[in-house]
Amino acid sequence: MEVRINIPLIDKISSIFNKTAEKPPRREETTESSLDVGVASYYYRQVQLERTRRAKYGDYILMDEEYPEISTALDLYADNATKDRNEAGDPFDVKAEETKIQNIINETIERTKIKEMIWDTARAMAKMGDDFDENVVDGKGLIVRLKNLEPHTMFKNVDEYGRMKERPYVQKDDMTSVTIADFEPWQIIHWKNGGMKKMYGESVMKSIRRVYKQLQLMEDGMVISRLTRSQLRYKVLVDVEGMDKEEREDYIRKVKNEFKKKRLINPLTGKLETAQNPLTAEEDFYVGVTKESKADVGVLQGATNLGNIRDVEYFQTKLFAGLKVPMKKLPRY
Repeated sequence: MEVRINIPLIDKISSIFNKTAEKPPRREETTESSLDVGVASYYYRQVQLERTRRAKYGDYILMDEEYPEISTALDLYADNATKDRNEAGDPFDVKAEETKIQNIINETIERTKIKEMIWDTARAMAKMGDDFDENVVDGKGLIVRLKNLEPHTMFKNVDEYGRMKERPYVQKDDMTSVTIADFEPWQIIHWKNGGMKKMYGESVMKSIRRVYKQLQLMEDGMVISRLTRSQLRYKVLVDVEGMDKEEREDYIRKVKNEFKKKRLINPLTGKLETAQNPLTAEEDFYVGVTKESKADVGVLQGATNLGNIRDVEYFQTKLFAGLKVPMKKLPRY
């Protein structure tokens, strides 16, 4: 059997489909540059929030360590939570009707040194929302000390109805999530900032995690702008009349190197020497000119709007509002 292919007919059908198909936009037809897209993508990656407890705790630790205003605010929370003291100078009292019980309580407080630890506990509650202490007992069943447990390793053990199980607290390995130990209810003190309905506490910094990341980017950008855009630069016009392309490039490079050299007298030898000054040639601009223009050295003014930091102050105000600490209470105000 002979099969014939009508080539003109196939070409005609192909041309029809090519006319109706949409052509992708050319590069110059788009409205966004790759730099703009890259910066926006980087920004959104930096400010996105992970909702797990471990991610929150990690952010809270960085916020405390890297931002002095936040660290000071947490100190103020702890100060105000423990500042009211009795006649003996203690931050709290525990009273019992029976003398025997009162003596046991006093001895336990003395052994565990809980009064000395209460400021740190109050600060941890404000910072992380949670603080866990293990009651360490001796052979007689007496509580001899409190052992602090990292909040991100501690979990509440509940059933499908949210009820605490027989061993309600579990400690898991930070990396493998393997159970290290489980505890009886009396073995763990769970200090929690927040309502009774919540399984875990909430940090006072909960509402400013995103604002902190935005402010951090703004301040880093402000510092970079001052380091890179505030300095005066020179525009050096180099006469390259009568040179071809390669000769021009070599000559401009030679002029650059001359500007990079800083002449000084060696105090040991007494001779004139040259040392490399890497800032000059990297910061300045060198432009080759021909007979239409004259060789010259001009000054390029640095950015003049770097004193305007209202955008940074806007995010600072949001951060302080979320902390609920008056700005005048902080050292710099």
